This record gives sequence, C-alpha cells and structure tokens, in this order.
Amino acid sequence: MSAALDKPLKKKYGMNSVEVRKGDEVKIMRGKFARKSGKVGSVDVKISRIQIDGVQRSKRGGEKVNTWFHPSKVKIMILDDSDKKRFKRVKGAQKETVSVSKEKVNLVKEDATLVKKSKTKKSVEKK
Repeated sequence: MSAALDKPLKKKYGMNSVEVRKGDEVKIMRGKFARKSGKVGSVDVKISRIQIDGVQRSKRGGEKVNTWFHPSKVKIMILDDSDKKRFKRVKGAQKETVSVSKEKVNLVKEDATLVKKSKTKKSVEKK
C-alpha cells in the first residue's frame, strides 16, 4: 500500500512512492475531497484503505463519519520520521537497484563490443 511522494521528498529519498503509515501527512489528489490535506489516522491493510484525520462525510441523517481513501489517490507531503528503520530500508533499496543496474549496463556494453569485434574479424576474413 504505497502512495506517491511529493517532489522534494522524491529528490531526498530517490524513490517515487513509499508505503503509507499512520502519522504521515498526505494531500488528497482525487475525488470530492481533492486538495484537502491531513494526517493519516488509521491504515487498514485488509481493505487497502486509509483514513485521514479531519476529513469526514455526512450521512443522510446529518451524522459525520470518517472517509476511507485508497493510497493511490493521495500524495505524501510529510513523512513520519519516528521509525528510523523505515528510512534505512528506503535508502538501502535505492542503492542496491542502482548498483545492480550499473553492473548490467557494463555487462551489456562489454557484450556489445565483443559482438562488434567478432563481426569485423569475420568480415575481414571473408574478403
């Protein structure tokens, strides 16, 4: 259950999205409550929905009830930094993928040069 990060957070952590947790401050991007923001009050993993404090809808009788939102419809504006492991995972995951992708690129470049060399040798031998 992840949500998109705001641009400054994307640059800081090098990721586009992070899992939503209680205490994060989010902004609603879609629907009736678009452009409203608040803190995440609760997260329900079973139904993949979050509740935002201060965002309520009215029932027919006039009663106010909390509204559930899908995490893909919100953007994280401020991350809750009380859990230090959360940030280690985020930063570590980015470093691993970058190093693996660089290795793959280097291998592909080496293979390409080998192929080019072998093709040029064959073409020279045929002439």
